Amino acid sequence: MTSTSSTSTTTSTTIATSTRTSVTTGQLRTHALTRVLLDGWTDGSSASGINCSSASGINCSRGSATSVMETMTRHDDLDDKKPSAPIQGAYEGLLASSGVNGDTECLDWNTQEDIIAYAASSFLFIVENTARMDHPQRVVQTCPGHTDRINCVRWMKQLTKNGGAVFFPIVITGSTDKTLRVWTFKAEVGWMNQEILEGHEASVTNIDTLTFDNGRMVVASSGGDETVRIWTKDKDHVLSVVMTAYQGEKIDTPRHFIFSLGMGLLPETQQLFLACGGDDMRVRVYAAGSNGRLEFQDALQGHEDWIRSITVTYVKDQNQTALLVASAAQDGFIRLWKIVRLENAEKTTRKDEFESLLQTSERHFSVDETMFCSSFEALLAGHDNKVFSVTWSPEDNHIALLSASSDKTAVVWVFDEKENLWVEDVRVGEVGGNTLGFFGARFGPSGNHILAYSFHGAMHQWSRCESGIWKPQVVVSGHYKGVYDLDWSPNGDFLLTVSDDQTTRLFSVWKNSKLIHTDSDYTWHEISRPQVHGYDMRCIAVIDDSSFASGADEKVLRVFEAPTNFFDTFSSISGQTLCEQRSSAGVKGRAFGASVPALGLSNKPVYEEDSQMETSSSEKNEQYFRSTTEDTVYPFKHTSIQHPPFETQLVQNTLWPEVRKLYGHGYELLCVACDHSKTLLASACKATKPEHALIRLWSLQTGLEVCQLPGHNLSVIKMAFSPDDHWLVSVSRDRSICIFKRTETDVGPRYKPSSCKLKAHDRIIWDISWINENMFVSASRDKQVKAWRVSDDGEPIHIATLPKFEDSVTAVSVTKLSESTHDYCLAVGLNNGSLSTFRSSDGKKWCIWHTLPPNLAHQGTVRCLKWRPRCISSVDDQGVCLASCSLDHLVRVTKFFL
Repeated sequence: MTSTSSTSTTTSTTIATSTRTSVTTGQLRTHALTRVLLDGWTDGSSASGINCSSASGINCSRGSATSVMETMTRHDDLDDKKPSAPIQGAYEGLLASSGVNGDTECLDWNTQEDIIAYAASSFLFIVENTARMDHPQRVVQTCPGHTDRINCVRWMKQLTKNGGAVFFPIVITGSTDKTLRVWTFKAEVGWMNQEILEGHEASVTNIDTLTFDNGRMVVASSGGDETVRIWTKDKDHVLSVVMTAYQGEKIDTPRHFIFSLGMGLLPETQQLFLACGGDDMRVRVYAAGSNGRLEFQDALQGHEDWIRSITVTYVKDQNQTALLVASAAQDGFIRLWKIVRLENAEKTTRKDEFESLLQTSERHFSVDETMFCSSFEALLAGHDNKVFSVTWSPEDNHIALLSASSDKTAVVWVFDEKENLWVEDVRVGEVGGNTLGFFGARFGPSGNHILAYSFHGAMHQWSRCESGIWKPQVVVSGHYKGVYDLDWSPNGDFLLTVSDDQTTRLFSVWKNSKLIHTDSDYTWHEISRPQVHGYDMRCIAVIDDSSFASGADEKVLRVFEAPTNFFDTFSSISGQTLCEQRSSAGVKGRAFGASVPALGLSNKPVYEEDSQMETSSSEKNEQYFRSTTEDTVYPFKHTSIQHPPFETQLVQNTLWPEVRKLYGHGYELLCVACDHSKTLLASACKATKPEHALIRLWSLQTGLEVCQLPGHNLSVIKMAFSPDDHWLVSVSRDRSICIFKRTETDVGPRYKPSSCKLKAHDRIIWDISWINENMFVSASRDKQVKAWRVSDDGEPIHIATLPKFEDSVTAVSVTKLSESTHDYCLAVGLNNGSLSTFRSSDGKKWCIWHTLPPNLAHQGTVRCLKWRPRCISSVDDQGVCLASCSLDHLVRVTKFFL
């Protein structure tokens, strides 16, 4: 059981900055609190709260809550730092998108600072402005550090005697890599991995945190090694701000896995209380005596399935403080247990056997000769399926319980003093779609916000307006599995991505004049989900700004066309008009939307019904539509929106109709490409024989196969048309590069084999990208990137090789930095997630330009890189944008300043 310090290799900086870090006012306050917690404590005389004012005059008082922070004083003052202008050669992150990991404790909300921390693959995402209505929610930082999936995220907190909680700017994460990490904020670098807790011999599955009044911090963690470990950091270790200040204690739970933990202090004491729930369907109670060691006290029974969540708070019970424990289980019920301190040490008699069976009898245990009584308080039955999460409101004097279930609802429970019952106060959730319910939910500031996340990694937020109605809010979103391919629209107006989560997603800029006043405040969001499929997606090619083709783990290539509803939504959100939209002929006759039949995989077009159709709604903007099939589908409800769609709208109301299916491949599709003249599609599938390793060309006008191109012996991995469409180049598992030449015929353009370069690399070739009309680069598992020139007779000639990389090169992309000069930029992505860029004036000699830091790169295999097209509508004289996707679930857009 060891602990180490980690401050160099996992340092992360804010996404919204370049090589110089900008610090916001809220982050300055966060930094002040963090330095107080980590650098030491001094006795103070504040009795009403804390005041950690900085040079900017920030007051972060917490009422009358008893807190360790009441005895803290500032050790240093911080000056406000304004964001600096980009320097030459700098870069900044514009988009970092990923869904929440699918587990019960992968998201937590610091209501004091209005900051959300959530797990996205092996990254820790930091999100701000979640409860603010004057600024859009945005990911401000991605924190790398863990080497495997993060399973749990918790802010350091302290429970108040008034039933609330105080959060500190320290995040604890647990991962499949068997470690816990402590994250803190520093003004110079942002959120960073401060310390590492090592000791578990298997995945860390759950954690809980607690801070004592005297400054002692405690972290409890459970793991797949059937143990619960307690990590403490005492006030006496203030001068040792390293991992050795933490000391571990282990609780063995042989033959049982612990899924949930809840910590507090025993009533009227400063003695640690721990509740554990797992696959034995019992709430195990542990308490620490004067020796500081946790000892088993009792097992609270009643649940009939695995216990997935436990939360603890304080309540007033007959002029004394009681500990209220809530447990949620897969049996669909929530049980409340009350623990109080008995004034006398006389143990009362147990109730009869029948009442004991019902678990309503009082149970007693003693800690250091102090007697405590635990009793069953209430059974909350309101969910129709498994309950995965429960949490108490962090607001003082407001006892409310929030539960999340796989029945697609989140419920707020409150105690009705008149009826002496726990009743349902608020129920929110999602209706329809193919979602599988919620994994977790958290209260927001003032209890007026609820944030839940689902099995599919999507976040849902509701905020209570002045009328008392809970309304959904815009949140960040992203894929929750590996992302395999992406492509820009011809003018760079939007980005399309495909993933193992069986969806195609469309990202673009949200330009809302009511919320945003400068160009730097624009935020990227998912504004459409054109395809929700039944197979894992593998490849995509944009045809024009209103259609694309995609391939999945099936033999069919599918072509989609944007409905008229998309044009309206895109213009209102992004403030841009697509080329097809400018032409009335390009929109005329299109479907208004699309729906997916209950048992189908194809998006069916939906058209507007005759005006004589009666509607059952009185809303003026509500319209109902008919489908081209007889399948029963959800009625299509069209509403004009000025913001990115909510999750329920993305799933059902932003689909694109499928216009063609292209049959012919014998195995699962691997890659697809479209020529620049928008006349031909090229596709290839998995192959172990030459007869299946063919490239098939399809006419976009007729939807028919026009020819087959042989040349490879094994699977074709990538294809690319030259900028002038004169050449088509392909690479394969057989390590060869094939070049095909375009010819014009009476029936349209065709391609024919020109040459094949055998053993172009020593290992499998993963990617290719054109430099100009007759030069391209290739990337291989042999850790090399090679540059090639195509001769007049179509023969690839090797002209340059970049220095060998540290890992397999899995993705490359080249763009021209200036139309007036031959200045090129090459982006290289590796198997370990690293990203770097190179520049060249002739395509032969390349020099390093940037190596992105870990927080702007990936931690999984980089599957695709694409530079944003430098067209009239998207040209930015200050820089160029690079889109990247990876098996770590992330989609990034990074801007490089010229």
